[in-house]
Amino acid sequence: MKVSQFIQNVQNILKEYPLEQLEMGSIYDLESQMALLKLGDIINRIPESPAVLNTKNMKEILNFFKDRWKNDIMGTDAIECYRPTTPANQVCRKIMASLRIDFKRNAAKHLMPTLKEATFSRGKGVRDIFLFSPGTYVLSDNNDYVIHVQACLRAFSEKQVSGFKNPQLCHTAKNQNGVLLSETEAARVINHTEATKAFYEAITSEKELTKSERSQLVTKLMNDNADPIPAYGEAGEALMKERIYRNIHSLKDLAGKLVNLPPHLWKPYCQFIDKERFNQIILSDSKKIQEVLDSKGLFGSDEYMNRAVYFSLLEYYVKNRKEGSYYGSWSAMLFRGYSAGDKIPAAEEVQALLYSEQSLPEIAAELNSRQGKLGKHRGALNDGNLSSYTALLRQLAGDQEAPEVTAHTITEEPQLSVAPAPGQ
Repeated sequence: MKVSQFIQNVQNILKEYPLEQLEMGSIYDLESQMALLKLGDIINRIPESPAVLNTKNMKEILNFFKDRWKNDIMGTDAIECYRPTTPANQVCRKIMASLRIDFKRNAAKHLMPTLKEATFSRGKGVRDIFLFSPGTYVLSDNNDYVIHVQACLRAFSEKQVSGFKNPQLCHTAKNQNGVLLSETEAARVINHTEATKAFYEAITSEKELTKSERSQLVTKLMNDNADPIPAYGEAGEALMKERIYRNIHSLKDLAGKLVNLPPHLWKPYCQFIDKERFNQIILSDSKKIQEVLDSKGLFGSDEYMNRAVYFSLLEYYVKNRKEGSYYGSWSAMLFRGYSAGDKIPAAEEVQALLYSEQSLPEIAAELNSRQGKLGKHRGALNDGNLSSYTALLRQLAGDQEAPEVTAHTITEEPQLSVAPAPGQ
């Protein structure tokens, strides 16, 4: 395949996954979108050429696979055998499958570079990982061998029938009587899907199975296409977060990252940072958020960077307000002031405008109008602690018009344990 044809192929594959339409329900979805963004940037940098593909002109692409594997997803539930349907995993498999002719059996090794060559061999033939359907295998503890779940369990069942005493699960990447699985490897095989769990439970039960029953179990196992059950759990998720946010230590770091992401990813990127860590990032050496809001040098000459900084500050407010009491103060509760149910949507509406095409002065102008998206939120935006953020937006936009003071303008006191209003 020629380089120019490869570039066209990848661009067509990426078009199948429009980023703004993709699901964003977990940290793994975020990683997937960020991987596709990086891949798209790399493809756009590769000059078209009539040259035939080789490891030299594909160096950036191969490094992308290597870096994603070793520095982002390895050891987490983001890997293909647990999330075969994430867009990034599907795209990577499609790309490497198209390169099999050019890279032969090394294609899979580029995709998961910690795998040993023996993974692909069985006897005299080649056992390429692309012969396995995504989600039908797991990896060894050291991520150096593929363990084919169905073949492993089936071999285990056959050894039982053959009269083996206390048979144990083995690596079938070598041979069915080969290296025994570790306890954690065996657990990943057994618990890979609901069907594998049922199969193992049935063949290890005290009930003696007939030949017909065993055959039915094997058939059901081999036809299993159920979604894999994530194996790395909370530890894997914590590892994923640590990798994604490894260089984020301050407000400037966070804003600097946001400006290099498409706007629709700003909220998810912040959303998956734990509140405690997010507070450390925003506050840095300050003890109170007001010190940050009043600090000099908070904004610079780059408007887009300023938007990202202000967006991050609002996210601090939203994260902390969600975990605060419903009204925020006794006086607000007694006088039915603006609640969390009013203020959080108000702050998030401003956030949405920050990555719209409206300029900062245009957004600030909406604060002074009863029209527009902020019209219904005017009272909440000018109430209590949120009013400090609103004043900062006015200052940033060069708008010094004083906010309208209403009967609901009540200063929030330190968070108190006020019971939520009924139905909230």
